[in-house]
Amino acid sequence: MRNMKHFHIIQLFGLLLLPYDKCLAQPMSEWINAADKAFEKGDYYSAKEYYNVALKYDSTRMDLWYKMGESAQFHTAFNVAQQAYEKVSSSSMRDSFPLLDFRKAQVLQHKGHYRAAASLFQEFLSKDLAVASEILDEAERNRINSEWASDMVNRPVETTVRHLGQQVNSPYSDFAPYYKNDTLYFSSLRYQIKKDTVLPRRSLSRILLQPSQDVDASKLDSKINEDNNIVAHTAFDHKGETVYFTLCDYKKGSIEFKCDIYCAAVDSKGQWGAPKRLPVNDAVATTTHPSIGRDPFTGHEYLYFSSDRSGGKGGMDLYKTQLLGAGLCGAVEPLDELNTEGNDISPFFYSPTQVLYFSTDGRLTFGGYDIYRSNFNGRGWDRPTNMGSPVNSSYNDMDYSRFTQKKLAYFASNRPDSLAIFWDDTKDACCNDIYSVGITDEIELLVLNFNALDQSELPLSSVALYELRPEGKVLIDSVYNPRTNDFNFLIVPGKKYEVVGTRPGFTTDRDTVDLSSEELVVTKKIERKLYLSPDLELDVFTFNKRDRSELEGTTVYLYEITPDGKMILMDSIINPLANDYHFKLKRGKQYQVFARKDGFVPDMTYIDTNAPEFATVNKIRKDLYLEPGLALEVYTWRMLDSTALTRSTVYLYEYTDLEGETLIDSTTNLYGNQFGFLVEKGKRYVIRGERDGYSLPLLP
Repeated sequence: MRNMKHFHIIQLFGLLLLPYDKCLAQPMSEWINAADKAFEKGDYYSAKEYYNVALKYDSTRMDLWYKMGESAQFHTAFNVAQQAYEKVSSSSMRDSFPLLDFRKAQVLQHKGHYRAAASLFQEFLSKDLAVASEILDEAERNRINSEWASDMVNRPVETTVRHLGQQVNSPYSDFAPYYKNDTLYFSSLRYQIKKDTVLPRRSLSRILLQPSQDVDASKLDSKINEDNNIVAHTAFDHKGETVYFTLCDYKKGSIEFKCDIYCAAVDSKGQWGAPKRLPVNDAVATTTHPSIGRDPFTGHEYLYFSSDRSGGKGGMDLYKTQLLGAGLCGAVEPLDELNTEGNDISPFFYSPTQVLYFSTDGRLTFGGYDIYRSNFNGRGWDRPTNMGSPVNSSYNDMDYSRFTQKKLAYFASNRPDSLAIFWDDTKDACCNDIYSVGITDEIELLVLNFNALDQSELPLSSVALYELRPEGKVLIDSVYNPRTNDFNFLIVPGKKYEVVGTRPGFTTDRDTVDLSSEELVVTKKIERKLYLSPDLELDVFTFNKRDRSELEGTTVYLYEITPDGKMILMDSIINPLANDYHFKLKRGKQYQVFARKDGFVPDMTYIDTNAPEFATVNKIRKDLYLEPGLALEVYTWRMLDSTALTRSTVYLYEYTDLEGETLIDSTTNLYGNQFGFLVEKGKRYVIRGERDGYSLPLLP
């Protein structure tokens, strides 16, 4: 951390230097001393200006040119830094500054000249200079970053970054955008302490709001904006009843400050109540960048934030804690899967897709801070991925946020955009401005429903989108389309989904969409087609087996046969006047049709709707033939629970005293428990049943 706890505020001090003709009235040593002190305090803007004045006394002092270059670089005035370093590099004193090539390469990297930067980092590393190992490690990391960025910058994401304009942005730092409904809340460093003991006067941040895009932003009317402290960041809970923000106090006589997170109640008119300091704050370290995320399973809300408290991996780290209500919080958990040895800041949790956005300088970046994203998979965090160009630049990009009611995302950056209010040829560096950008980390999923029989479009249908998580399926969205067959969704790379198409009277079709493959990162549109088959119509006709005449007055039963062989009665129809019976069948199931009438031997049939012969039809006809005569009906059951016992065989024996039992018929019913035999009056019969795994009388 160079200064200000990486609050990512770039201060814009007024130039409080004397005119040139009066500058030289002060000794050169005083300007150098003032510059050295400013540099030591982290006030790089003032240091740069003081060294510049000192150089007007003696422009041959290469040590001052080098120090001005470092001051300008740390202030992100990269053009000034580059000019200063080139002055040193072209002098005979260049070998007196062992880090010169390292600094020049850093400036090239931050200006987006990645190939030149990588080459210069490599040249610096090959010289075997006696420099600190930390510098060599940083040079190697920057070399790798530059080589990575030189490739990635040529593969930008298709989107447009737009400056929000002067109704929001100012010549000072504007950052931390947050939308609540149509109102934009953001933070701005356009204020100063009126009576300050430190010169230049220290900047103050305030929370501003813009109720609509056609009006200028104004300061939030709240007491929290009145004191001599820094007020920044806005995050509401999902009900909008509590707001979370950061309050920072300057250390006495210093430009350094410490930040804590507070909350306040929000009344029905949108007024903020008195601030209440949260218990997650640290007594020594800064705690800042609040964001609220919600778990869709439990409904619990979590506060995400960044802090430089002890025990972390790097400078600033990411943390979360459960909000327990009444200003109370659960245990603080570091996000170790995401934190780096660098600085990880400005978390924003987007609850609809369970994605955490944050900025870091501890991973592969285009330069400075880059915006990354990571999916929460229900148990932990997926590997973070860089949001790519043009969301990220060679400058600092942070405070990424997005909202369900908005089709754009928002972030802050100090990139040299031509529309940036602070930016012109005379002002090489300054401030963050707020930008909008298209949603680049979601994929458009188009689902189309068709009639499987004739391939026609299927309106009046629905599609449900589920996310497949380790703990089960989570319904993300469900859409009904009464007019056409298209359904549009936004899905997130790195996750797995299932789409399910339904329509009353039709089968259900489903498909999976697996976005865990890295190849799909560049995919922006995916299409899935679902084919729903209409339910089958079953027409049953009953006949007299002897003369093939129509047989009215029959009762027809429809049973569903489950995969484990159980029979479930679905319907039964008696038609006293005709021989036709009509049922609805679901595709993918198995059925038994059983017909009986007193004075007739029953008949039955089996239907497997998965059979290929039914794939292209929507009607099935079955004819059943009942033989007239004295009918013996036999039913097989499990003795233990009286459930129907399928896959049994029943034997019919005629019995006489002279010959005993004589087998006259046997039937096996694989799909039901009904059996019918034609018998004669005056005779005696014996019935026996058997089934594998059972003993007579059909005991298991």
